[in-house]
Parts: sequence; structure tokens; C-alpha cells
Amino acid sequence: MSGFFPDARRPAVVALGSNLGDRAGTLEAALAELEARGNEIFARSSFCETKPVGYLDQPDFLNGVALVGVPAETSAEDFLRALLDVEKKFGRERSFPNAPRTLDLDLIFFGAETRATPFLTLPHPRWRERAFVTEPLEEMFRVLGPRLPACFRGKLPL
Repeated sequence: MSGFFPDARRPAVVALGSNLGDRAGTLEAALAELEARGNEIFARSSFCETKPVGYLDQPDFLNGVALVGVPAETSAEDFLRALLDVEKKFGRERSFPNAPRTLDLDLIFFGAETRATPFLTLPHPRWRERAFVTEPLEEMFRVLGPRLPACFRGKLPL
């Protein structure tokens, strides 16, 4: 890989969001839960407040991104299942599209993998359209500098 990223880990970028309850506390706890499940948080952005997209009659979101080291034997599909399980653990309900939520975890990148299946599209199909992803992602990528895994270089104009 590159710099500080060990070969025993696969780099993944996860976008985090919350607009119900203790938003910052939920995002911090979700990162801790990912680590408790055998992943490693290598870097993260600060959290930023953003307006909702789609359904507007709801509270503002707190958003950020994290660079997660996923065990090398874990597939992208299995990691996405783990993210969905963490969302559920934190009370995520999917009552309608873009509904308010305690926790939203989106898999943006999984190394350099690309695919489009009914369950998973990589990279995330709308990541470039979402300032709540691109702005924290740019912040995190700038901080990482030369330590940024090679598979993510060139994803953003830095």
C-alpha cells in the first residue's frame, strides 16, 4: 500500500452522518464500534454541520468521513453488511428515502475496487455530488498527504 497502511488491511473510506439525538456522540460511538469489530480507524475528518438533502423537513446533519483499515480477508460486501449492522445497532430506521436518522454509514471507496451490483456499487455512485462527503474527504486527504493510500490519489482535486 502506501506509507503507514499495512498490507494486512484494506483501505476503505466511510462517510458518517447523523441528525437525531446526540449526533457527535453517535458518530464517535459508531467509529468505536467499527474498531471493536476488528477494523482500524487510520484517519478521520472533523465533523461538519450540513443541511439535509432530498427530504428537507428534518434537523441538520453532522457529517464526516473516516479512512478505515478493514481486515484483508473481509470482502466489500461483508464490510457493507457490517456497516448496515452498526447502523441498526444505533437505531437506524429506513421508513422512507432520506428520512431523519440516528446514524448513516456509506461505503464510499473500498480500495481501488469498482463494481455495480444490486447490493453494492463502488465507488459510491453519488459521492462526487455530495458536499457532505467531498468537503470532509478533501480535509482528510490533505491531512494524510503522502500517507494517503495510492488507490485514493487523484480522487479529488487537492
